[in-house]
Amino acid sequence: MEEIKEIKSVSIVPFTLMSSSISAVMGLIYALILIIVLGLVAVFLPSTASTILSILLTLAITIIIILPVGSFLLSILSSFLVALIYNLLVPRVGGIKLGMVDMKEIISMPVIPLSLMLSAVYTILTFLIMLIVAPLMMLVIQGTAIAAVSSTSAVSELGVLVPWE
Repeated sequence: MEEIKEIKSVSIVPFTLMSSSISAVMGLIYALILIIVLGLVAVFLPSTASTILSILLTLAITIIIILPVGSFLLSILSSFLVALIYNLLVPRVGGIKLGMVDMKEIISMPVIPLSLMLSAVYTILTFLIMLIVAPLMMLVIQGTAIAAVSSTSAVSELGVLVPWE
């Protein structure tokens, strides 16, 4: 007989550690794939391109360090926020429900409560991320526009865009 159980909270620290560790392992796998691709590129380079080979070697060493560590560190923040937002939303929206048999085996997971909770969590997470990313994007776009207009000597066609000349 199926019993419906609700996940009322998530332990934030174990969830964050587990999710971040999985991200680090995935980052290591991606790094190894990229290193294999860089090795294939290095094989087909002529033997006179020693500077390019040294750059590829440096890039490979950098990738094997940065990808796992970087994905671990970025995943810490996102996993922590996902678990925290879930715990804050459960009293208002309701938790994820699981259909279980004898508290040992999950036999069903109703789609509507799961999709409601996941859409609410990721909507809030996206909003929080865009509070940081959107102002940075505006600064980059404005800086690029100013640089493009001020460097009319580099691209002569942009001189037409300057109304005050």
